[in-house]
Amino acid sequence: MNIVVIIPTYNEIENIDLVINKLKSMDKKLRLIIVDDSSPDGTGLKAKEIAKKSDKKFIKVVQRNRKMGLGTAYIRGFTEALKSNAQIVIQMDADLSHPPHKIDDFINILKNYDVVIGSRYISGGGIDPKCGILRILLSKFSNFLIRKILGVKIIDVTSGFKAYRREVLEKIQLDNFLSSGFIFQSEIIFECYRENFKIKEIPYFFESRNFGKSKLSFGVIFEALIKLILIRLKK
Repeated sequence: MNIVVIIPTYNEIENIDLVINKLKSMDKKLRLIIVDDSSPDGTGLKAKEIAKKSDKKFIKVVQRNRKMGLGTAYIRGFTEALKSNAQIVIQMDADLSHPPHKIDDFINILKNYDVVIGSRYISGGGIDPKCGILRILLSKFSNFLIRKILGVKIIDVTSGFKAYRREVLEKIQLDNFLSSGFIFQSEIIFECYRENFKIKEIPYFFESRNFGKSKLSFGVIFEALIKLILIRLKK
């Protein structure tokens, strides 16, 4: 089966080789697409160096010429994956906050579902206390508001750890998305929900990043909520 993992990067130079090695060591035959927004710290260049030393079929690095947002990075990665005949597409962060070993569960569950979401907020899931109480409360509060605005029943609607069957990404018209940043995670769930795809949440434990800084902030959340209202009104 053709399985592709999409990882967007921006200033993840300390993490990129760690996550690549983790994925490479898995029994599953995965392929990896890294979408880098010209990270000032050289993440993209490092990824290209690793790719040159790896199996050419294992890693593809897409280097964009400026910072264009998380959502557009995923859309570019999804588009590349579909072009390469991917049957399953998985999205995850570069900082190992999303445990690679859960990918096996994603793949197995996709036999009966269209979308699998790694959830921090259902029974069995959790967040590393090292993330800090303020960030945890901010995440839970934003999830509550987004669920209310979009009218979806998914608990972890901001999760960045997901897997899709090919048919899902072909159906939801990626070119018509309104969001380019953090709220992309919620918009794509909203689109899957609207199209009546079978969605399954499974628990995972969100690890605090060891290197780099989180991009989440009150400003990002506020801007995202405004965009969500526009998404709901337009769609």
